[in-house]
Amino acid sequence: MSAYQPPILHNDVLNTVFNPNDFIEPNTEPYLPLIGGTISGNLKVLGTTTSSALITTTDLKVNNTKIHLGTSAGLTSQGNNAVAVGNQAGETTQGENGVSVGVQAGETNQGASSVAVGSGAGQTSQGLYSVAIGVNSAGSNQGTYSVAIGRESGLTSQGQFSVAIGNEAGQTTQGSSSVAIGLQAGQISQLQNAVAIGKSAGNSGQGIRGISIGNQAGFVNQFQDSIAIGNDAGYSTQNTNSIAIGNSAGLASQGSKFGRYRSIRRFIYSINSIYRNRSKFRNYYSRC
Repeated sequence: MSAYQPPILHNDVLNTVFNPNDFIEPNTEPYLPLIGGTISGNLKVLGTTTSSALITTTDLKVNNTKIHLGTSAGLTSQGNNAVAVGNQAGETTQGENGVSVGVQAGETNQGASSVAVGSGAGQTSQGLYSVAIGVNSAGSNQGTYSVAIGRESGLTSQGQFSVAIGNEAGQTTQGSSSVAIGLQAGQISQLQNAVAIGKSAGNSGQGIRGISIGNQAGFVNQFQDSIAIGNDAGYSTQNTNSIAIGNSAGLASQGSKFGRYRSIRRFIYSINSIYRNRSKFRNYYSRC
């Protein structure tokens, strides 16, 4: 057996704490295994380092264009300047400049420059330049330039350019360019260009360009181009081009657009009548 040659670890100087018995000899692997022991000072490693033990350091620097920490993190086709931290984070085809933090965050096909933070966030097919923060947020098929913040927000098929903020907001099939803010706002099948703000606002089946603002406003089946503002306003089956403003206004099956137009015309007529007869009102109140 050849004489044991201790490694040169830093500037041709052996580390101050070193025990040759810590090393396996003869060395049959393409690397030098270390079993136990302590390394002090600077340690420079070229190539791949594999460890199944706990590594403690006060200053960890990784000079690389890719960073992955965790079992299977960034395992296959990780893009340049991407970061994957957590078991299976960014595991397969993580785009360049992507960030995945959490177990299975951005696990498969994370788009370039996207961010997924939280267990299962942006897990499958997260679009380019998108953000998913929260457990299972944007879990699958998040569109490009979309934002999902909150547990299971934008969980499935969030459309491009959409925003879902709040637990379970925009949870299932949120349309493109839509906004859902609040617990379970726009939760199920919110269509494109719709806005739901408030707890359970526009909760289910909110139509194209619908607007729901307030607790449970436009809660279920708000038709397209309708507006509901206020607690429980337009709560159930608000018809196309309808307007409901105020607590429980248009609570159930608010009528057709034609009835709404007549109501609006009557309101405008009343205002015009008051304006035309303002002098009479002024004289009346002056005598009171």
